[in-house]
Amino acid sequence: MYSYVLQSVSVRDFDNHATRIVGKYESVDTYYRRCSSSIYVPSVSIPLLCISALDDPLCTREAIPWDECRANKNIVLATIKHGGHLAFFEGITGSSLWWVRASNEFLDVLLSSKYMHVQKKVNNILLYLHILLIGNVYSSSGSVLSVM
Repeated sequence: MYSYVLQSVSVRDFDNHATRIVGKYESVDTYYRRCSSSIYVPSVSIPLLCISALDDPLCTREAIPWDECRANKNIVLATIKHGGHLAFFEGITGSSLWWVRASNEFLDVLLSSKYMHVQKKVNNILLYLHILLIGNVYSSSGSVLSVM
């Protein structure tokens, strides 16, 4: 098994020879299907901004749940040609991250929306997990909206 891992030439090869075996999945496709967030996309019931680079070697364009995102009015899927895996740098020097600005604009639009003030019962643990995952979220004016 170890020699196959060393011979892997792609993430899929590595997942097939290592990850799926360690995780005890019968195939790499089963591993991808069961571990993909795409199974949760249809049940997203709050606004969600998804950002993905089409040249991401780990989360490939084939893995993006295009149809599921289009079918859910709560999801905004933003794709860019280049960015790799989480490298959403901005400008020639790459000294800033454009996803921060895009996320702040998305949140500002949500906060200014009349629909944002229509409250539904929200499970407090989900809100806590959201804040835990995102951390500090800032408005375009620089004020903290939520703190981890």
